[in-house]
Amino acid sequence: MNRSSCFFIATVLSFGLATPSAQAQVVPIFQDNFESYADQAAFNAAWPVVGTQPSCTWSTDQSVSPTHSILSPAVTTAQGNTFAGRNFHTFTATPPTASNSVVYNFSFYDTTATNASYRQYANMQAGASPATFGQLVSMGLNNNIVVTFYMARILSYDGGNGVSAYFQLDGTGVGTSPPGRSTGWHLLQAVLSPTQIDLYVDGTLARSAVAGWATPPSYDRVLLGSGLSNNGNAAYFDNVLFGTQAVPEPSSLLLLGVGVFGIVRRWRRRNRA
Repeated sequence: MNRSSCFFIATVLSFGLATPSAQAQVVPIFQDNFESYADQAAFNAAWPVVGTQPSCTWSTDQSVSPTHSILSPAVTTAQGNTFAGRNFHTFTATPPTASNSVVYNFSFYDTTATNASYRQYANMQAGASPATFGQLVSMGLNNNIVVTFYMARILSYDGGNGVSAYFQLDGTGVGTSPPGRSTGWHLLQAVLSPTQIDLYVDGTLARSAVAGWATPPSYDRVLLGSGLSNNGNAAYFDNVLFGTQAVPEPSSLLLLGVGVFGIVRRWRRRNRA
């Protein structure tokens, strides 16, 4: 086989074996880069505070897409307790289907990666009070474990630290080496199909979970900040996106495989002649 033939076949194979998340375009259902608000009040109108918890802050301190992002501050109350902010936004309820995965991602600014893990994260939910498997998916940091990786939580799923507890996004079981914690911006992403949940850190697959639901949840809201007690660490969020992504049809993958097989077969006949 000459070099050009090898290169061509390798290229075709690489496209055929690429993951759907790397190839399919996300169709947004909701997205926000936090540039359109006039002031804090306008942000709070679009992103109400959760219950009586502190509000996140519309900020120019850090950003991925200039000039604004959302700061989840560590607010100290009169009683001396420190809490993170928490705000939410709702949209059209959308489940993962056989033809379209659900995609949720956001940029997360780790303010001090050398500090112990702290409660700052964002999540998507199916309803205000999720109760069954996968109706809540969170990513960021939590203080239930001390690790040098970012973390995730899937309701009713045990990622190694107990059911519904946070687990580290360290590449366990997926054969990749995702980046660990570092001060600065990181892209955290969840891709959900009816059968699987894939979690990414900066574009690298960091964990996969088999979906354990009878019926996939219909996600209708995203939330920023934990709103929980915090050891004094703030975090920033930017470029929140929730949408769908087409899943390649099995017939398309079969045709691709047949095409590659035909190329190899023709090469073998030519090489024997």
